[in-house]
Amino acid sequence: MRIISPAEAIPIWLPFWFLYHRNWSTPDFTEGLEYLRRNPALFDRRHLLSDHNGKQVWHIQLPPEYGGRNVVYKSCSTPKSGRYWFQLSQAAREHRNYQLLYRLGIPAARILAIGESRRLFNLKSFFIVTEFIPGARDGRDFMCGGNLREDAARRRQFWERNMPYLAQIHRRGFLHKAFHPRNILWRENAAGEMEIFWIDMARGRFRLPSQMKPGIAFDLYTLLKDLQLLPEEGEELLNCYLKHNPECGFTLPELFGAMRNFRRRSSDPTLRNAFGNRQ
Repeated sequence: MRIISPAEAIPIWLPFWFLYHRNWSTPDFTEGLEYLRRNPALFDRRHLLSDHNGKQVWHIQLPPEYGGRNVVYKSCSTPKSGRYWFQLSQAAREHRNYQLLYRLGIPAARILAIGESRRLFNLKSFFIVTEFIPGARDGRDFMCGGNLREDAARRRQFWERNMPYLAQIHRRGFLHKAFHPRNILWRENAAGEMEIFWIDMARGRFRLPSQMKPGIAFDLYTLLKDLQLLPEEGEELLNCYLKHNPECGFTLPELFGAMRNFRRRSSDPTLRNAFGNRQ
């Protein structure tokens, strides 16, 4: 799939009072987007999945005459003033990053539409719509307190499935920057095999080769910090990553050392499980 530039993908209208809106949708979702925008009553507490840091996420079923799709609608109406002047909004950036995943063949939520509203270049609100993935749950199942924390086989399969994808984007000079289990959906197919889907890609960035090594360490640190693996399993995870990205510039001890630097900056005492006492 060809990567679509934000300028190409998002038509811009600039009314005379300098309030402009930018919207884009896939051709097969034009009517569905119009239905969502015309029916604000859909966005009530019954359909709310999360409400955190000014961002709301809803799960909405469209009626049959508008395609009957199950969609996830994420919006934010109170971004920081001035932060996105002359810059892509989070919605536009996430759209761009999803295009990279599609091109690389990394399973991800299918993006259906994005939109934003600005006044005098100041971003006022934005939204992004993706297709709902039935039967999928997020990786918090494998964190401490998660429903499947003690299922060692599934937990291992979860991170093993993700390491080739993470190595793949790193080889292309791209950093995830939010590689948390909550941003990775999983489900089992009819054959009992685990399927992975990446979501919430707004923070991802391309970086110069000289900037990649700290970012690689941080992406891996983020996942290990959240999963709180025992030292032996954490080492297996890192070896799995290095197997898929041997040209990353790290040996295993060097990678441990780089992540230990992030650990020292954190006051979280539970990080000892993720990294152990390896020297």
